[in-house]
Amino acid sequence: MNFRAVVAIQGLLLVFQGLFMVLPLGFSLYYGDDDVIPILISAGITLAVISIRVDGQPVPPTVVINILGFIFLYIVIFAVASIAMSLLGLDFDSAFSSVAATLGNVGPGLGVVGPAAHYFHVPMIGKWILAFCMLAGRLEIYTVLVLFTRGFWK
Repeated sequence: MNFRAVVAIQGLLLVFQGLFMVLPLGFSLYYGDDDVIPILISAGITLAVISIRVDGQPVPPTVVINILGFIFLYIVIFAVASIAMSLLGLDFDSAFSSVAATLGNVGPGLGVVGPAAHYFHVPMIGKWILAFCMLAGRLEIYTVLVLFTRGFWK
């Protein structure tokens, strides 16, 4: 795909997004609602740069980046494991919920791995994937992924 075409499409999408953000303000002004002030305040808040605070103390940016890294890693592992389980022949509900149940340690899943069923119908490689998800969810993701680094085994 052409780079200029991608930039043009992104520009159009941003213009439409801006229109949809301004439409509630226009309707409020046109119909004379009292919602103009809250809309302007919420627009001002979305443009503000507010530091995250815990007990009145600002959280350092490195901590925020580490937390976002953990969340991103969790989502990536969840997505990759769900896709892998789908590729093994499980339906979407079973694949998605089996990974959610094992990675989040939240109990039974849905479909083939639901509360009235078991993991017997999951292929063996799928059971290994779910076992990894269970270990990653129970022992924390960073701890399990450190086992796969070369520096840990030196």
